[in-house]
Amino acid sequence: MAYVVEVTHSDTGEKQLVPIKSPMIFIGRTTANDVTLNDATVSSRHLRVRIKENGIELEDLKSANGVFVKGERITRTSNLAEGDEFQVGPYTLKILPQTAETCRSQSCRS
Repeated sequence: MAYVVEVTHSDTGEKQLVPIKSPMIFIGRTTANDVTLNDATVSSRHLRVRIKENGIELEDLKSANGVFVKGERITRTSNLAEGDEFQVGPYTLKILPQTAETCRSQSCRS
């Protein structure tokens, strides 16, 4: 199954969908990441996301400002289900199945 990362900026409400092209992606401030979050509160390489057969695993890569799941800062890893929200800086993110509907409602950017 293919997935996308839905990224919402909490200040502007701007949303984008980024297709996940491999079972492991990196999220951070620099363009070397699979998902780039352009904000000073986001570390260069902030977290790793792994898509597994039994769910989704987040790993904070020793970021300065943390990754939050359900309002709690994760200290190392956290398991998520599809659609669970997590926060990085001023962004709220979700991992969603890539469907015609998700890509129709928001353009999927590669």
